[in-house]
Amino acid sequence: MLAYQKELWDIVIANKQSNPMISIRAIKSLHSLTNDIARIIDFAPSVAGGNSLNPAQYRDVSEIPV
Repeated sequence: MLAYQKELWDIVIANKQSNPMISIRAIKSLHSLTNDIARIIDFAPSVAGGNSLNPAQYRDVSEIPV
C-alpha cells in the first residue's frame, strides 16, 4: 500500500501542470488510500492480540505507556 501511495504521489507531481485532471484523480485515490492505511494502523493492535490504544483515556501524551 505504501508503494502504491508513493506511485500516486509521483503521478500527482508529474501531471500537476500538464494534466491537472489526472492529478486530481490521483489525489482522490491518495485520500482513500491514506484513510485505508490509517484504519489498518488503528486496527492492527487488536488483530495482533494487543490492546488498542485509546488516546481519550490519557490527559497528557506523557501518560501513554510505551
